[in-house]
Amino acid sequence: MLSRGYLLFFSLICFASLHLWPAVPIAQLQEISSSDASGLRIKVVPSEAETPLKGKPYKVGKNLRFKVLATNDSDAIIKAYIVDTYYQNRPKLYRENKVLPYRKAVAQLIRSKDADPEFIRVGSIVFLQPATTTVLEELNLEDWYGPLEPGLYRLVNKYRLDVDRPWTNDSKELLFEVVLQQ
Repeated sequence: MLSRGYLLFFSLICFASLHLWPAVPIAQLQEISSSDASGLRIKVVPSEAETPLKGKPYKVGKNLRFKVLATNDSDAIIKAYIVDTYYQNRPKLYRENKVLPYRKAVAQLIRSKDADPEFIRVGSIVFLQPATTTVLEELNLEDWYGPLEPGLYRLVNKYRLDVDRPWTNDSKELLFEVVLQQ
């Protein structure tokens, strides 16, 4: 059995080590809350497609999945909460310069989530490091719009980092072409 002297000595060593542990890496980076998204750029890219030549559209087939990427251009860590794809994303899909409507069920779902955000729960937290790009989630456009006919489309998205927070700026426009697969 350990004596009181050893226990006291061990307790003092543990207490001292907690206060003397180097905290330099953590102290050097400031954390920005999810309410400030000014240093964040959102981008959408197909999950499975070859990068096209500059100015040419991505070619996609039946897989209408797109990654939502966030690039942190600030010198601080930005906290993003991954909550609910229909609450946090607002894709806009254009065909022939007309905005396509969401499926009726999705439009109703979005209205209900916007009206009652207190029922939305946080799934996970992502810390977006400075000068890095992080995949936030994946959107399935077929869920939002239904099957897409072959043709050229333009897609932009904006993203909300947390419940009851402002939207990011629109993503850069993504040009893609739905092609029939042989």
